Amino acid sequence: MRSLLRFFATLLTVLVWGAGPAWAAAPLVGSAVTIGAPRAPAARAFDLTDLLSLAPVIFGITMRKSAADIADKFSTRAQASTKDYTDGVKGAGATWEANTKASEDAWKTGTQEAINDGRFLKGVSDAGSAKYQTNAEKLGAERYGPGIRNSKDAYSKGVGPYLDVLRGLVLPKKGARRSPENRDRAAAVAIALGNKKIGR
Repeated sequence: MRSLLRFFATLLTVLVWGAGPAWAAAPLVGSAVTIGAPRAPAARAFDLTDLLSLAPVIFGITMRKSAADIADKFSTRAQASTKDYTDGVKGAGATWEANTKASEDAWKTGTQEAINDGRFLKGVSDAGSAKYQTNAEKLGAERYGPGIRNSKDAYSKGVGPYLDVLRGLVLPKKGARRSPENRDRAAAVAIALGNKKIGR
């Protein structure tokens, strides 16, 4: 009984202390006159729903699950959502393209902030060599073959224009091994392919 009384006493104290400033401010804000700009909404009284929303802060929350338990649950539930993922990405290409193009300025800003803060190096250091090695062995080897098969058309599309450049390239006369003429030929190829890459 004493515990219950103590609980309600604490509840009443918090309610009074939290509601006092809001009750006092309500008539003042409500009667203020604003010239030239819309008036902000008047402060409302502190009610029971506000108090309930603060309950975790007031009385504390006990986290009973460990990080490992939560990660295990995430992994299990996420793997079961493969169909949801597949259904979600169907026909989403146009939306992805439009939204990605619209986010160019945000990408530039975020990238520059990451450079200024040294986040790239920090991310590599935080991951460490062990994460790279584990993922390369367990995931990379497993996905390498399917990834190559899936990229066949993209590879053809990507390499085709450069092959066309090489076919149409007129090179200087070939000379002896390690001659200046051969260096000029190599330079001509490099320049032509480089110009193609940057759209010249």
